[in-house]
Amino acid sequence: MQKDDMDAMNERVNIAINRMNGAYYFWARRRGIQENRLTVLYALSDSDEHTQAEISCAYLIPKTTVNTVALKLAQEGTIELRRAGKNKFMRLSPAGKERVFAELSELFAAEREAMRRTLEKHGAAFIAAQEDYAAALEELLRGDEQ
Repeated sequence: MQKDDMDAMNERVNIAINRMNGAYYFWARRRGIQENRLTVLYALSDSDEHTQAEISCAYLIPKTTVNTVALKLAQEGTIELRRAGKNKFMRLSPAGKERVFAELSELFAAEREAMRRTLEKHGAAFIAAQEDYAAALEELLRGDEQ
């Protein structure tokens, strides 16, 4: 494959990624939800307990930002915080689960429909290809930082 072809494909991938990120940004903005708040709520929407460090690492948000959002969510009663040694754990409270799933149900439905359409057209290899590309790029660009 020619260098120019690969450059064009990388540009298409980057534009697609930016469009996906933008879709979440504009969806949140139209609903008055701060972007970092949406990210933390989204991360916790699996109903599991997560450390602030896990969310910071997975979603590339500074730990201090995750902590600030977590403190606000805890004050509202949306999440429960627990400290174990150096780790700060959080999970949705029972009331928080109801609020979050009501607040994000439209987003989840749109994601499911977009995935259904994409898998119908491209199959499950689409996901594996995304993961492979992300892993290769991370390895090549981040190196020892991981």
